[in-house]
Amino acid sequence: MRNILTERVLWFACCIAVLTSLAFALHTPDNFHPDEVYHADAFRYYEGRFWPPDLNSDGIIYSVYGTSYIYTGEISYLVLGNLGFLVKKLIPKTPTYTLYRCLNVALLLGTLIFVFTRRPLLFDNILFCLFALGFPQFLYIYSYCNGDAFSLSCALILFFQGIFLYEHPFAAWRWRDVVLLGLLTGLVLTVKQNYCIAGIPPLTLLCYKALRERGDLLPESGRLMVKGGVAVIIILAVAAPLKIFYPMSQDNYLEQRAQMLEQRAAPTHRPSTIKPDAKPGEIRNFMRLAQRGYGVSDIINWRLFEGRTYMVTLAESAWGVFGWMNVYAPTGIYLLVLAILLFMALLNARSLLIQRAATAGVVRVFYLSCLLTLILGVAATLWFSLYYDLQAQGRYLYPAFAALLFAVCGCLPHEEGRAGVAAQYAGLALFCLAQFTLWRGCFQLIRS
Repeated sequence: MRNILTERVLWFACCIAVLTSLAFALHTPDNFHPDEVYHADAFRYYEGRFWPPDLNSDGIIYSVYGTSYIYTGEISYLVLGNLGFLVKKLIPKTPTYTLYRCLNVALLLGTLIFVFTRRPLLFDNILFCLFALGFPQFLYIYSYCNGDAFSLSCALILFFQGIFLYEHPFAAWRWRDVVLLGLLTGLVLTVKQNYCIAGIPPLTLLCYKALRERGDLLPESGRLMVKGGVAVIIILAVAAPLKIFYPMSQDNYLEQRAQMLEQRAAPTHRPSTIKPDAKPGEIRNFMRLAQRGYGVSDIINWRLFEGRTYMVTLAESAWGVFGWMNVYAPTGIYLLVLAILLFMALLNARSLLIQRAATAGVVRVFYLSCLLTLILGVAATLWFSLYYDLQAQGRYLYPAFAALLFAVCGCLPHEEGRAGVAAQYAGLALFCLAQFTLWRGCFQLIRS
């Protein structure tokens, strides 16, 4: 069987993927995607600013929950908002939605270039990139105005930076690599809260390296302590302002926040209306379910969107559901995708078990850390749905996106034997299905 997945083919696939996201960005109306008006307002606030306003300030677009992305402590809006501010200086009168959609598409391009050119020895990043492009939800996230895209890019780049440092001796760690590790770790801790789990696989690798090569640490202990100290300082410098210092700057932060939620939320979303005996109409049906006596089994068994269960909706939207969770692919496509991913996961696990290379031990440890990250991603989504609001949205699983890709294809070489070639064809089939689903969804959104 001939190897068909060359670097040129993958670059071509990356170009198609970026152009598809750009088409979504430029040809769908403003506020046509989930919470886009709230994301855009947060970006717009941070244009030329580096600090959030006082809690419960006027002039902000509050969601039905009574809060704003400005107050979530996510650095995504500060970074991209100021980048957008610079772009507007160069290109005045650029529409806000178009600007931040295009910045996210540029972020997608930069992320793909970083991931594709990193060339880890631990696993085959060519298959990794191809299967990433086979998830239309991945490309869709980068096609509209939101803070998730920046969070996802930070998580993916940290994933590869951790692998890069593992593959180099401690003595060869350059200052720029240590600084980048500290910066990425700080960013992952300061983007969306659930993205903190994205640090588990790279952190596991570095801990494994430290334990395995502890004898080599002694000669470099002084230098490594200095580099580690600098990395910690960078992490704190990035994460502390919005996550620690801003809440400290607000007198009685928790009380003020509770007052803001009560005052700014829609009547059905106010904390005071959430009581065990609340009736539909008095409260949003799926708010604070644990407080009202429901459990995980209730969530899993409920029929939600068009008769789909919670877990089916979560799985389908992790691969590709667009708009306000209302543009689905045909059921047959989801079943075919499930079959491809299950086939690949089994092929990947088989390759892991029969590996005899010197790296087999660390690959197995890394694989287990990725499985743990996936489990925690699902658990975090269930917890959010139970204790806050029922959200069967697959994008909430994307903190574990890199871990999922490694569990699907990370142990397979793309150039060796029948398994590698089968993985190539499976990846290309998934990519074609993703492109069909994206363009179909784009036309459906435009027509609606």
